[in-house]
Amino acid sequence: MVPQIIIPLITIVGSGVASVLIAFKLNARKDEKQYLRLKLEELNLALIRYCAQLNADFYPYSSAMAGKITYNQALDIIINSKVSDMEIDKILMILNLYFPHLKFYFERIQKAKSLALDVTKDFKNYYQNIDSSSEKHYKAIRDAFDLLDEWEKKFLEVIQLEATKINKRW
Repeated sequence: MVPQIIIPLITIVGSGVASVLIAFKLNARKDEKQYLRLKLEELNLALIRYCAQLNADFYPYSSAMAGKITYNQALDIIINSKVSDMEIDKILMILNLYFPHLKFYFERIQKAKSLALDVTKDFKNYYQNIDSSSEKHYKAIRDAFDLLDEWEKKFLEVIQLEATKINKRW
């Protein structure tokens, strides 16, 4: 008679333990999904802020290249702007820790930034010798801006696709 009680009791206890384990695993997946989505949201916002800051940083130079202001006025504007490296630090941290496969897109943005820096350095040398605007430099910085915008859009699209994958994964 004891074995007849033990088998149903083991079945009940076993199914209870299995239910708890399944619920735990489902909750863990749900928490991980929410956490990754939060990190993607942080990455998205940091990227938008970073690219806006880059555009703001280079805009005075493009105005000088177009002849709207002098090079010295551009420098004054840049010196008085509040530049922060926090966004780039946040972007790099999130990419390195959670989404290393997305680094390629940020590297392209950094390449566009490097191109814009090269143009501004070249313009500085030109301006010191000629003391005037430069259509060649203005076109080059506009091309760098266009490249920056293009890669920002691509990166934001990839972030959105990553969010879709996370939503479908579980």
